[in-house]
Amino acid sequence: GSQFGNLDLYLDPDFYEEHPIISFDTIYETGTYQIVAVVKTRVKQGDESGFRYYWFRNYENRGEFQELLNFIEEGSLYDTGEHLRYGDSTIMLSTCEYTVDNGRLVIIAKRIGE
Repeated sequence: GSQFGNLDLYLDPDFYEEHPIISFDTIYETGTYQIVAVVKTRVKQGDESGFRYYWFRNYENRGEFQELLNFIEEGSLYDTGEHLRYGDSTIMLSTCEYTVDNGRLVIIAKRIGE
């Protein structure tokens, strides 16, 4: 019943297989996205190192893109068979994940259409 609360359905690879595409519409645009990864992570504390997906808006160079790829590689729960390429437009949707303190479940997807 909460915002993005149903994202936890993607913990099940079978659910992903049945729902690999999401529509994400805003007041500015409509988009279709292919899910690339389902990642468990947590909110980082203070000066703790690690990728902060919640600060990541758009990668501006190959180094930032690689940080995103590393985040996916380190935290993906299963292989979707999909991959990002430099230049892909991405979205990351997240919801709370309660197996760790300040846990988050993040769905990472690439734009495939209008």
